[in-house]
Amino acid sequence: SDQIALALLRVTQEALLNIHRHARASHVHVVLTARNNLLQLSVRDDGVGIPSSHCLEEDHGVGLQGMRHRVERLGGRFTIRRLKHGTKIVATIPV
Repeated sequence: SDQIALALLRVTQEALLNIHRHARASHVHVVLTARNNLLQLSVRDDGVGIPSSHCLEEDHGVGLQGMRHRVERLGGRFTIRRLKHGTKIVATIPV
């Protein structure tokens, strides 16, 4: 639907903006998959990594909060994970 497409576009834009502003990353991987009536967007970078407190606090940061809200409003799930080198966000939305 248009709502899902717009939500995933905005999540991608915000994730890339955060990477540009904060991550000092050399590489970014953006993957969108459709499987088992789910769309899954994954954005991963190889930067300095998001502070652990940002992953745990649901209300930290307007951008992160907006991404989470967009996905959950459509019945989806939004996760942020700090990696050894970088950060990974995953947005999964039922279709």
